[in-house]
Amino acid sequence: LLNCALCDCQVLSNDNAIHAHVNHHAEAGGFWCKLCGLSECDKYRIYEHMRVNHPNNVELFEDRRDILKLCAVIQECFPRASPRFKKETVREFDLIIKCKACKFTSENIKTQEEHQVGLHTSLDPKITVDYNVCSAADVLARTVQRCFAHVLQSSDMDSRERNSGCKALNASSL
Repeated sequence: LLNCALCDCQVLSNDNAIHAHVNHHAEAGGFWCKLCGLSECDKYRIYEHMRVNHPNNVELFEDRRDILKLCAVIQECFPRASPRFKKETVREFDLIIKCKACKFTSENIKTQEEHQVGLHTSLDPKITVDYNVCSAADVLARTVQRCFAHVLQSSDMDSRERNSGCKALNASSL
């Protein structure tokens, strides 16, 4: 179990529980159905919604999570004691922002906004559907891994320990 520094709640040390708890604090958006406008914080709930309500259009939803906000909140919820680890994490973290319209990538928000205004003639890029600082599915996994590495590693270690315990129980029952 992990103890949240913001609310003293104990959170299971698995990806789903951590994600749900951090979303509770962050209010960092979620997934939006392009067909009916439903918004869900949980990826599994939006998939279920799409499967049940729009079976022929399962992929027509948009990821509107603000990963930067989620990363900041997870550090507040589950801070590490080691300042060296924080410095290494910040040093290794590379922000990549992707334009949804043309897949142009940049490493800072200002460059992405200039791209949106210049190439796509957007007056205010932050209010367009093509602007999403937290997007880029192909780099999202890398960003989450860098940002949540300490949580994911402890979660992986816990699951390996549980699995080895299950294997030992299964072997002893033979």
